[in-house]
Amino acid sequence: MDIKTKFNVGDEVYSIRFDDTSGRYDMERITIAEIIIITNRTGTHVRYSTKMWGADSRTENDLFTNHLDCLAACEKKNGVVNHGR
Repeated sequence: MDIKTKFNVGDEVYSIRFDDTSGRYDMERITIAEIIIITNRTGTHVRYSTKMWGADSRTENDLFTNHLDCLAACEKKNGVVNHGR
């Protein structure tokens, strides 16, 4: 099985996270400490964690190399549309 990952251990990326206090999605800068590959009957899934043993794992869809892309994704999840104003 050949699996390609979008990021590597040690990469610094921006992550979408849900803030329980405000009830909104916001941006967080993280360093990837672990890559988790899960294969089951629904497919192969790649998750990334800031800690060993993956207690806080995130999907590739929630990670960005550019903070502006991450911020736009947070705004989209929060229902905010920016029309360049």
